[in-house]
Amino acid sequence: MVELPALWLPIIVSAVFVFITLIVIHMIPGWHQGDMKAVPSEGKVMDTLRGLNLPPGDYRFPFGWLWPR
Repeated sequence: MVELPALWLPIIVSAVFVFITLIVIHMIPGWHQGDMKAVPSEGKVMDTLRGLNLPPGDYRFPFGWLWPR
């Protein structure tokens, strides 16, 4: 029987390999590219929000892509 400390390196290497493979699988094909949609009349929405003087935060406006469409 193999002791657990002797298996740490193969466990870590395989975990890193799986992580990198999953990143490539999810990023390259663009499967999640259409998950978010733009707000209708986004310009009017942004003008209204600017008038509210909201504090800085994560509001997801304006709508944008991480890569060109």
